Amino acid sequence: MIYIKDKFKIFFTNKIVSRLLVFILLINVFMGFLLYKFVDFSKNSYVLHYNNYFGVDLLGASSNLLYIALGSLIFMFINITIAFMVFVKKNNFFMSNIIMAASFFINLEILFYLIKMINLEY
Repeated sequence: MIYIKDKFKIFFTNKIVSRLLVFILLINVFMGFLLYKFVDFSKNSYVLHYNNYFGVDLLGASSNLLYIALGSLIFMFINITIAFMVFVKKNNFFMSNIIMAASFFINLEILFYLIKMINLEY
């Protein structure tokens, strides 16, 4: 019988899972760098949402951009937990890899969104 500790080690030593996890962490670090370097937190209004048809349709405090990066981190931890639980219960690396890949692509999309919101201010 394999214990949770051993499954934890097996899960995180999988090449695909470990590489996706590193890429997701790099995306989140890059988001933090973008927020630190390019966002002026002393401004009262900042573009939070842009629509192609109507243009800017949501303004808010620049500190609200931090919630984007925080939401990305929370989403990452939730998906890692779900992927690990799928691996423990079903012993299925395929579904775990799909969940981790989906987490990577969603974090990448959030990064592009954040870049667009920062780019609108310059």
